Amino acid sequence: MRIRAILTACLILLCTTAISCRTHEPEKNVRPQNTLNILHVPDDTFRKSINNARNYTKSEHSICGVVPHHLVAADLIAGFLKSLEAQYDTVIIFAPDHNGGNGEAVVSRLGWSVGTGVIKCDTDLLSKITAIKGIQFVTDDNRLQNDHSASNLIPYVHYYLPKAEVVPILLSNKIVYTEAERFATQLYKIVSDKKCLVMFSIDFSHYLTPLNALQHDKVIRQAITDCNLLKISNMDNSYLDCPPALEIFLAYTKAAGGKLQILENTDASKLMNRKIAQTTSYFIIRADQ
Repeated sequence: MRIRAILTACLILLCTTAISCRTHEPEKNVRPQNTLNILHVPDDTFRKSINNARNYTKSEHSICGVVPHHLVAADLIAGFLKSLEAQYDTVIIFAPDHNGGNGEAVVSRLGWSVGTGVIKCDTDLLSKITAIKGIQFVTDDNRLQNDHSASNLIPYVHYYLPKAEVVPILLSNKIVYTEAERFATQLYKIVSDKKCLVMFSIDFSHYLTPLNALQHDKVIRQAITDCNLLKISNMDNSYLDCPPALEIFLAYTKAAGGKLQILENTDASKLMNRKIAQTTSYFIIRADQ
């Protein structure tokens, strides 16, 4: 009887502990009221990347740029933002919609919870952007929160540009290049008189050997140099994950009279310093006026 009582007590203790752990475990879609959460950026990864941020040439006149969203390349993301010497009121982030669903572009009017508070959404600018004709916008808070492509950049924006508001937008690959070009032209008209930085969150060649990734990067580098939107629109995931984002970047840069500079082109095997069968490649590109 005594042994049975001890076993019963132990069982109750284990069950109580398990229930307690489940109660305090954060759920993926739970967030403070009226904010979105950063779900995919571990604190140690963030701190390490800030300390190891790449040292790119400084710029006081940057208008837009291309950065990765894979945290293998977190040092590059930090380096891009570290290179900016201007201050901005708003940062627009265009990123791929990895999960898909309704609409061609996904937005939210909510701000984002960060370690030191909340980074606000520029809802006035968002309203003007979503009023641009030709692209179907949908509002989906959870879809934007759960996709790492835009949210991974939010902590970096807040760290380097703490006064800036944000407008993250997920883009579907269903957007045709002619619509992307028209949208970019209209976007520039909207923000041309504002202190606005436009970031494009793009990872490039996927699932290739490092050698094949290098070959694909040469092709896309030439398409970028030639501003060949049609060629980019026909590229698949082995070249980049979001052709419409790169098309908007190039068309926006052209509308603004910007000058492109490729600051870095590398891949995951080099960043991890080890041999891997399949890699992802990354570009850091900045456009200055």
